[in-house]
Amino acid sequence: MMIKYPIHKVAKDFRRGGKELQSKEIMDLLTQYGHPPKNHMQPLTDEELSIVFEYLTQHNQIDSIESVYADVYHEPVAEKKPAPQEQAAAQPAQ
Repeated sequence: MMIKYPIHKVAKDFRRGGKELQSKEIMDLLTQYGHPPKNHMQPLTDEELSIVFEYLTQHNQIDSIESVYADVYHEPVAEKKPAPQEQAAAQPAQ
């Protein structure tokens, strides 16, 4: 069974500079390589997907693989509450 992957979903799944690609960019790319699509809902063939993936990987190189696997989520640091003995010692004698 062949999975249908339409142009608009390919564009949505790829980001460039934090923004989704436009379906028009994918359509222009395919037209440039001799596979003009009819509309943005057209499912892509294996050959057309290869063209898109090859182009995007060649023209959107990353600086290093570490940037892909960089730790982008950090656990929030809980405030350290003083122990009850420390609170009593910190308060002045009355």
